[in-house]
Amino acid sequence: MTTLSIVKDAVAELTAAYQVGNRVIVPVLVTYPGGTMVQLLVEGGADTFVVSDGGGALRCYLAQGGQGARALRLLQEAARRHGVACNDDGWIFESAVDAGRLPSALSAVADASVRGAGTLLSHLRPRNVADFRPVLDRMIRSTFEGRVKRDAIVLGASNKEHRFDYALRVDDRRTVLIDAVLPDPSSINAAIVAHLDVRIMHVEDTTRAIVQKIIYDDRLEWSSADLALIRQGATPIAYSSIANDPSQIIA
Repeated sequence: MTTLSIVKDAVAELTAAYQVGNRVIVPVLVTYPGGTMVQLLVEGGADTFVVSDGGGALRCYLAQGGQGARALRLLQEAARRHGVACNDDGWIFESAVDAGRLPSALSAVADASVRGAGTLLSHLRPRNVADFRPVLDRMIRSTFEGRVKRDAIVLGASNKEHRFDYALRVDDRRTVLIDAVLPDPSSINAAIVAHLDVRIMHVEDTTRAIVQKIIYDDRLEWSSADLALIRQGATPIAYSSIANDPSQIIA
C-alpha cells in the first residue's frame, strides 16, 4: 500500500459525509478552539443548497462557559466580515449554493465558523467551569445502564493491570474502554500509558474488538500538544459533542 493510498483512505474515512433526516452532515478537517471537529450541514433540493455550521460556533462558545447577550451580535458581525450570514439562532450559513460552488461554500462557512467561535471567546468572558466528570458519570450510567462497568481492570501488554473509568459492553464482541481527562499532566499521562499498553496487548486479537476512547472537557483550555498526546492514546471525544447525547460514545 502506497503512502498516497494510506492518506486517501484516512482522509476519506475522517471526512465521509452522512445523512441525518433531510440534511447531509459533512465533517471537515478543521477544529474549533478546544479541538472539536467542525461539522457542516447541507440542505436543499436539486438545484441549490444551503450550507451551514448548524450553530457550531455558538455551541463551542457556550460549551466553554460563554454567556452574554452580545454573543449573537458579535457572531453575526464576524460572519458578515467573512462574506457569509448568521441567522437569529446563531447558525452561520451561505444560501443559494449550486452544486459547482459546494466545495468553496463548505470551505467559506467552515472558516467563518471557526473564526466566529474565536471572536466570541476572545471578546466575552467565560464563566467558571465545574469538573465535568460527575455529570458525565451520571449520563453514562443512565444511558448504558446494565452494560457499563465503573473502574474496570484490563491487562496490558506489559503484564500490568490498568484501571479504566468505564468498560462499556456494546455487544458480545465489542467493548469500549473509556477514560475522562482534564488538562492536567498526571491525568493525561495516566490515561495515555494505560491505553497504549492495552492497545498493544489486543492489536492482534481477532476474537473480540477493544475500542478505546478518551473524553476531554473542551470547555477548558487545552494546548495542541496535550490534544496530540490524547490522540496517541485513544480516539478523543470532546465533552460538548456528547453532553446532550452520550450514546454517541459508541457511534
